[in-house]
Amino acid sequence: MCSSLFVQFLEWGIEKVSLKPPPTTEPERKLRDLVKKIVKEKIDHAVVVGSENRVLGSINIFEIMRIILFDPLESLDSKTINYTKRNIEKMRENSSVADLLRHWKNKSLSEVCIFSRRGGTLVSSTSPLIFIYKTIGLLKDIVSPKIFKKSESLIATNTTLRGVLKRAVKYELTCFLVHRRGNILGVVDCFDILNIIAENPEEALHYTCSSIYKKLEEVTFLNCQECRFSPVVRHENDVYVISERDIVREICRRYLGSV
Repeated sequence: MCSSLFVQFLEWGIEKVSLKPPPTTEPERKLRDLVKKIVKEKIDHAVVVGSENRVLGSINIFEIMRIILFDPLESLDSKTINYTKRNIEKMRENSSVADLLRHWKNKSLSEVCIFSRRGGTLVSSTSPLIFIYKTIGLLKDIVSPKIFKKSESLIATNTTLRGVLKRAVKYELTCFLVHRRGNILGVVDCFDILNIIAENPEEALHYTCSSIYKKLEEVTFLNCQECRFSPVVRHENDVYVISERDIVREICRRYLGSV
């Protein structure tokens, strides 16, 4: 992205890179039902909202995967509020993209609740994944081999779904390349895995990737020109995985020092 265009991008209002209305869930809702909502809508977080629209906290996909790894049976049947982060990341709706990037650089790459100018009403929310969904058409220069992942994203066909979730949490990835003797056979997606586990938590964590992976010809690849984000990248006749959080880190590294 040329410097003048990027300056304009940094001046965008935060609403352009947010979901309005935000994805919300009730505190009493079972975590299992929230997982199904996240899978259906392909979002990576939800804001927990109680009575009188009071924001109680939030939860994201990596936290959900960590919780399921610890105790899938009990956690999925428990109330979402039991696992909700109470320390809410907040910004105002008159903030800019530059403000959001500074926030992520100085704090954590987590979901952010966006409130009205006076701070009383939740109006939207965003996250690294939502940010990239909204801006991928501008990020051709950012999406480069420098931030592609290969070794971290490789898993064998006999890797269990538990093993995939462990790697997802460790490497902040939602997609993995399934290989046999070094040959890439296909892809497993954590959204699909969470859906399978929500349906059958007692057994699903022991399933292996050999039974659930998508063949490469069935996979959607990232395409900046068509404004289509996918964590799977084809580059010079090879296949890689990319993390939306790494894309945000690279944007901050390249440009934030000058804004």
